[in-house]
Amino acid sequence: MKLFKLAIVALLVAITVSCSTEVDFLEDADLIITNDEDLLSERLTIEDEDIYIEPMDDEIESEFAARRNRSFDLRLVASIQSPTVNGQQVQATSASVFTGGPRAAVSYNFRGEFYAGALDVLQIPSGNNNRLRLRSGVQFTDANAHSVYVTDDYIWAAHSSLNPELVNEGEFSAARKFTFNGFNLHQNATGSISMQGFAANSVKEFGNRVYITSGDNAGLWVYDIGLSELIEFFDIPDARWVDVNETYIAVLRGGESARIYLYDTDTLEPVAEYPFTGADTPEAKNTVELAGNLALIAAGRSGAHIMDLNDGSILSTIPIPSPASLGLDPAKVETNAVSADGEYIFISNGEAGVYVAEASTALSSFNSGNNLDIQLLGSLMFDDLESVNHVSFRQNHLIVAVGTGGVKAVRLTRR
Repeated sequence: MKLFKLAIVALLVAITVSCSTEVDFLEDADLIITNDEDLLSERLTIEDEDIYIEPMDDEIESEFAARRNRSFDLRLVASIQSPTVNGQQVQATSASVFTGGPRAAVSYNFRGEFYAGALDVLQIPSGNNNRLRLRSGVQFTDANAHSVYVTDDYIWAAHSSLNPELVNEGEFSAARKFTFNGFNLHQNATGSISMQGFAANSVKEFGNRVYITSGDNAGLWVYDIGLSELIEFFDIPDARWVDVNETYIAVLRGGESARIYLYDTDTLEPVAEYPFTGADTPEAKNTVELAGNLALIAAGRSGAHIMDLNDGSILSTIPIPSPASLGLDPAKVETNAVSADGEYIFISNGEAGVYVAEASTALSSFNSGNNLDIQLLGSLMFDDLESVNHVSFRQNHLIVAVGTGGVKAVRLTRR
């Protein structure tokens, strides 16, 4: 494997080092970084409105009754327009909300014949600050960004590209990281790694390692956090997503043999593999998210599964809504992402939008043998929602990646 450190224009680097203020704009051969908040905010609309949940229960006939029967309120705080790269509008592909602070990120790609993408860095509301800010961004002039993961130190992007400076000859997959200076992307601290596969489709940092999946002809790659050493490679056909916690590395394999592969986080030894129904649409997004001893599986037309990782049993399945009842093409309604925090579960169902469910207990505290009841409450009603590609929910903040419709930022308030 080759490690590529992106060259930064010498003059701009000198300016960055010699001045006490950050350079607001930097353009290199394959990327454009901006920390100019005024420029970025041209795509940002601050909102302040309640999000109504269209209930699933036919007996609930009024908004008042729907609100009375749930334990939280939702408020739309901001909308973000997708950026334009190379004269083309890109689409929001994934979101990541940082658990340890008021930071989130969004990735973008272009659905078409050429490669273009972007990342946005958001400062989400915290404490008495109710205003979301769009703090930093990067545009990729020759690479799609299929997913993003943000931490306290880095922002990671999973790519596909034809750029020989980013990918090996004959391959298309890469992962790239940027460091932060506050909420801004640091211009002279980037790195990338190339790997086998048609497209790197998910990336996750945990401990001192980074985990990357790279499509249907590759698998799971485990690197040191500096991207200088390949620690392990697992050959997993149609690897679509990875998540990691203190106990498990979980990889979702799609296709006709859909399953969850589990590995020990410390030793990288195989632990188990559990089949499940769904995730069989070719080249679709399907995610897995860990919550304690549970896996939340986005299983395409089979809906969302809640799996007990002790034995692989499916404790609950949340089906997709009926495309016919919504007047939608069945091919455009699939569960492509599930994200949860505490007892609240948010589900993206393509053109059917975002659905919310509530568990009887916080998912991370679930123990095998206990009861776990899941109630599907309904769909989140946005005025201009397009097809939803991904959701990320942490710290009472929901970031929704809405394709060419951009991004919706929602705040949950517990009653």
